[in-house]
Amino acid sequence: MRRAIRQSLFSDALRLTIFIAILAISIGIDTRADAAENSPTTEATSANDIQTLTAKAEQGDADSQTRLGWIYSAGKLVKQNYPEALEWFLKASQQGDLIAQYNLGEMYAHGQGTPKDEAEAVKWWRKAGDNGLAEAQYKLGAWCHDGHFVPQDFTEALKWFRSGTEQGYPLAEYALATMYERGQGVEQDDSEAFKLYLKAAEQGDPSAPGKVGLMYAEGRGVTQDYQEAFFWLDKVAPYAQYTDKEAFAAIDDVTKHLTQQQLSDIKAREQTWRPHWWVRPGPSGKP
Repeated sequence: MRRAIRQSLFSDALRLTIFIAILAISIGIDTRADAAENSPTTEATSANDIQTLTAKAEQGDADSQTRLGWIYSAGKLVKQNYPEALEWFLKASQQGDLIAQYNLGEMYAHGQGTPKDEAEAVKWWRKAGDNGLAEAQYKLGAWCHDGHFVPQDFTEALKWFRSGTEQGYPLAEYALATMYERGQGVEQDDSEAFKLYLKAAEQGDPSAPGKVGLMYAEGRGVTQDYQEAFFWLDKVAPYAQYTDKEAFAAIDDVTKHLTQQQLSDIKAREQTWRPHWWVRPGPSGKP
């Protein structure tokens, strides 16, 4: 039953998309554009709000500049305008706004409002990551792991994933768990991998429950427990046939080891379980 681990941590764009969508719902973030992945925690709702933000931004308020950058990049209440978004993100980034720095990196990476510039993208992500933005730390770890934008470096990837994990960022926890499971840049350790997968699962990462369920079913990194295996595997059942075929297939096998009463008890437990959603600390992500 042990799953064949994919060689790239981050080729599964659907997993990230699902997580961002779920996280956005939980904290009210619009995800219609790349920059909106790291939007401010509140948003403009009218033309008057935009006028007020613009006035504050022109006076040098970094938070307002970041919000305007997001509004223009997402096309929120205004026509989408990447050059305008880039200008406001740059102004805020130069004042140290971490979300602006992250989104500025995104725009350079994708060539939005500016020619694509991978080195400039990494520069701004690194600034945000060095100053504690968990999303940037995860992004840097991903690129270091896959050798995308930067030379492949598992040691550097571990450093960034650990930084994100210290802030409880689920995607960083999942990525670090995968490196422990594979023994990439660190001694292979199923027990540590399980602990990290469980943390990510408890915070709503959509793929982590499948990993936790499989490890419970196999007794790998944790004492074998079919009831716990079913509890976690059942969470990915609605979409696992598309994103995690091994976890989906394992559900039937695990079910054979359980009584109807045990299954009923697990279903009842599922009705009251809720993830502990991760929320970025501080207004606009400032530490």
